[in-house]
Amino acid sequence: MPLGGKKKKKGKKKPQQTKRKLRYGSSDEKYAQVKTLYGDRRLEVKIPGEGMRKAHIPGRFRKRVWINKDDWILVQPRDCDDRVDSACDVVYVYNGDEVRSLERCGEIKIERSGDEAEEDLFGDEFEELEELEELEEEETKHKKKTYEIEYPSSFTSSEPPSEVTENSE
Repeated sequence: MPLGGKKKKKGKKKPQQTKRKLRYGSSDEKYAQVKTLYGDRRLEVKIPGEGMRKAHIPGRFRKRVWINKDDWILVQPRDCDDRVDSACDVVYVYNGDEVRSLERCGEIKIERSGDEAEEDLFGDEFEELEELEELEEEETKHKKKTYEIEYPSSFTSSEPPSEVTENSE
């Protein structure tokens, strides 16, 4: 049975994921990590080496760009206020791939807890080692004992096997 209507046939548009060109901060812009979301387009950010600041999300980001806690953003302090703890405006929001690129370039330094730092040191190799150890443990639990029986050279005799040895492989 046909669904009818042109809009039904069109289907829903899917957003296309395109790789953006990495944007570096200029001399008056600073990298910051979101720590608290207050609502009404306001948030508190931590700028490495400077401390906490209040930030404002401009209207052009409204309903287009979503900012969450622990996201990395580019902020620009307001020119009208020379205080260290003055407010700043959000200029750009980085996604996960861009944050990793910035970290590799040395632009930002991400502080990690003990578990995350250990995981990053070893990367995928660490996870693979853990998986291998788990598999080996499972194999030893489910391993069955095998018996090797040595038969005499002639199978014609009706005698029981001469020697039975136990192997655990």
